Amino acid sequence: MVIKKDGRHQPFDIGKVERGIRQCTEKLCIPQSEIDAILRRIEDSIYDLAGAKNTVTSKEVGEETLRQLYPVSPVAYVRFASVYRAFDDLDQFIDEIESLTGHQG
Repeated sequence: MVIKKDGRHQPFDIGKVERGIRQCTEKLCIPQSEIDAILRRIEDSIYDLAGAKNTVTSKEVGEETLRQLYPVSPVAYVRFASVYRAFDDLDQFIDEIESLTGHQG
């Protein structure tokens, strides 16, 4: 079960994660086999995190997705982060990119 930000519980659905990954990798040259591997790693990690309690937070799902995306494509990482973290201005994009590159303006 995934505990949403508003406290609701819903079953973990790797399909939702897949849709998010497909959107953020659109038009990037990432092979389907790599996307499938990312999804398997995310799913394995989420089940490990859930453990005996059988629950994870939506934040844990989002953060694990970011961890898996970054080594494959920093561009996909920033795209996913912009939606997941609900960026609403350019400064948030800049801050995220600077944190990734280690540059502070």
